[in-house]
Amino acid sequence: MVPSPNRAGPAIDLHALFRMRYYGDPGGPRLPLYCPPGVLDRLGGLEPDVDLHAVFEMHPLPGGHRVGPFELTGLSLPHYVPNAGVRLEADGIVLAYSGDTGPTAVLAELAATPTCSSSRPPTATARPAAPPAI
Repeated sequence: MVPSPNRAGPAIDLHALFRMRYYGDPGGPRLPLYCPPGVLDRLGGLEPDVDLHAVFEMHPLPGGHRVGPFELTGLSLPHYVPNAGVRLEADGIVLAYSGDTGPTAVLAELAATPTCSSSRPPTATARPAAPPAI
């Protein structure tokens, strides 16, 4: 999961997930959580008597992480609370997500065309044919 920015909306979503995993599936594997500083502190205000790390495995953003076949890069974006835009890259394809932010040149960096470092070139998928006119 990649909740950003660190404010109430994403914390409430995480709270529901936390309760389901902590009380409904105790002992299950921890869920990777890639987020800006303070997200677990905010969530801890809703669950002050339990260890949130029993459910979540923290990975700080901004920063870079390997997630399965993806390179996940989090970059700081302007907001009134800690916030990170996220870039996922694999096989020459990029998905960028900014969430809430103001205008910033970092958005261009977040979504920049990848440099192909693998031995095979990026592949493009064909678009489906247009539906017939009615």
